[in-house]
Parts: sequence; structure tokens; C-alpha cells
Amino acid sequence: MKIMNPVASPKKFKRETTKVSTLAGKNIGLLDNGWPSWNFIINEIEKTLTNKYHVKKVTKWNIPLSNAAPAELIEEIAEVSDICIVGLGN
Repeated sequence: MKIMNPVASPKKFKRETTKVSTLAGKNIGLLDNGWPSWNFIINEIEKTLTNKYHVKKVTKWNIPLSNAAPAELIEEIAEVSDICIVGLGN
């Protein structure tokens, strides 16, 4: 009898961007895709980023829940944000 292992071998992870050394002075984008529990913590995240990590600015955007955000919106967010956090609040 031959026993087969259905688990695929792990893929090598390729980092698409570099890590930032600090959040201080950075512009942060908070992306809200409509998950109900995200709205309970988004303001606390903004306070923490501002008061503890001394970010320059926090900007919030609403993005679609059920499909990809339009390319124009992604471009706008990328132009003004150094880092983005997507709210998957469940």
C-alpha cells in the first residue's frame, strides 16, 4: 500500500517591500472594508499610532467589502500613505 501526503510543499516567501525601521513621521492609511467590528477599534488604533508611535498623519478610507478597490482609489491611497493597515475586523 502506498500512502500519499496531500500537503503541498511550502513556497518560498518573497517580500515585496522593505520593512520600515520606525513609524515616527510616517503617513499611515487605515483602510476600512466594512467589517462590523473594525469600527470598534479603528479610532483606538489611530490614537495609538499618533500618541505612542508619533506618526505624522493618519488617513482613513472606506474600501469595498465584496470586491477589489478601484485602481484609482488604490493609487490615491499609495500616493499619500507610507504604510497601510487593512481592517479585517472579525
